[in-house]
Amino acid sequence: MHNKVNIAEILSRGWQIARQNKALWVISLLANCGAGIAMSLSAAASGLLNGLVGQNMPAIFSAIRPADFIAKYGMLVGLGIALLCALGLLAYYMTLIGRSALIKGIDQAGDTVETLPATSLRRLWNESKPYFWRMFWVDSVALLPLVVGLYLLAGWMWMDIYSAASSKLPFTAPPTSTILTVAGVLLCGMCVTGLLTVIFGWIVQMAYFGIALEDLGVMAALKRGWQVVKSAWLSILVLGVILGLINEAASLVIFVPLQFAVNLLESLAQNTFGAVPALILSFILYLPVYLIVTSLLQVYSLAVWTLFFRRLTSAPL
Repeated sequence: MHNKVNIAEILSRGWQIARQNKALWVISLLANCGAGIAMSLSAAASGLLNGLVGQNMPAIFSAIRPADFIAKYGMLVGLGIALLCALGLLAYYMTLIGRSALIKGIDQAGDTVETLPATSLRRLWNESKPYFWRMFWVDSVALLPLVVGLYLLAGWMWMDIYSAASSKLPFTAPPTSTILTVAGVLLCGMCVTGLLTVIFGWIVQMAYFGIALEDLGVMAALKRGWQVVKSAWLSILVLGVILGLINEAASLVIFVPLQFAVNLLESLAQNTFGAVPALILSFILYLPVYLIVTSLLQVYSLAVWTLFFRRLTSAPL
């Protein structure tokens, strides 16, 4: 494996691939569509709830009897939760398949100057369907223990807090040394957890490339991801920071002015048409721009990482 890669060349070539191959934008759009709609619906529902209920929220909830509410709206709430779960699963499925199709399409365009034909979209999508379950199990094997550990840690902390709060013993302030010790342990735990999350994320991302580009199984892909991360962790860190700064800059340049304009139009429309039409208008205005920009950024980011993986693994491990 090559220990050094030309990051500047990868960033430049990744932008060429993302700019030339509009067909990849469509795949990225499909992959982001579910997440984008979910985020927009969540924001719209939150704004609608705040606009319609506002400061009357405590009085409304105090007047509602749980038994009456469940009897009247239980089925509707259940159907809503089931629909949200179904949409979440569909979004997850499309995200994994779309990511696989993007990786394969980027790899095909990586060493050529020709633009991928639009007819290759269906083929890339269909070729990526068999990778879904392997990517799903990669997520589960690598990230599930970490998530379970975090929830267990959070549950243990809340149980301690609850037991202390419910104790009938007189409260005495702990000494400063105890407070500093607990704060230090929590801070170290957060740092270690954050570091493990980043490392596991790198391994999973490289395992995705092993599945889509080398047709590896779950454990072989995770092993491949670990080998790549272990041999080039510094380059991965540098490239990740650069791409993170690019995404943040794009968000500041595009989304902040867009959000300001949408809020302004929403306030004007709310005074004219009402709260619900104003929220629908903001949803219609914000969603297309969000999907297009995030799709382009995803194509560029995956193009860079795909080229990076190919450069690193051009020699046998």
